[in-house]
Amino acid sequence: GRGSFAVVLKRRGRGRRDGDESASSSSSGMSILVTRRSALKDVWPGALYVVTSGVCQAREAGGYEETMSRELEEELGSDAAAGAAVVKLFEFPYEDKYMRVWGACFEVVLRDDAELAFEDGEVAAGEFQSLDALAATLASDPGDFTPIGRYVLGSYLAFKECGAMPPASWAERHVEPTLD
Repeated sequence: GRGSFAVVLKRRGRGRRDGDESASSSSSGMSILVTRRSALKDVWPGALYVVTSGVCQAREAGGYEETMSRELEEELGSDAAAGAAVVKLFEFPYEDKYMRVWGACFEVVLRDDAELAFEDGEVAAGEFQSLDALAATLASDPGDFTPIGRYVLGSYLAFKECGAMPPASWAERHVEPTLD
């Protein structure tokens, strides 16, 4: 299948004035959205998720971009989706015991005043965390996070830090090891 995956960011702190640092290609000064998947999800129920994602539907002629737009509105709410800066960064192949997917990674920067609304039942809760706090949580209990989320976040950070691209062919895809 095909899917769209977004690292969702928001500036840390509130009340920034005009002329203050704005969203740029750097994720410094930004917090990352970490959500808890609904217990009703068929794959990784209740797990922590560091991306917002969705499966590309056949009726979506706009491909990855249209899927990302739909998923932002469905999973984060129309207020959060409105005015978000959405940039497609790269495509990647991925496989684990639940999925085989060609994905597209997006960076989404929400407005400072964007309000999240987890109304579609796919997300139980969410909060913005600094990258340092997220790294500490991932180091202490990586098993609580979805494998695809860990992979997309790692690929995103490598891309942002040094321009590293994930594998571009199915033969070179990342295959998550099965732990059971």
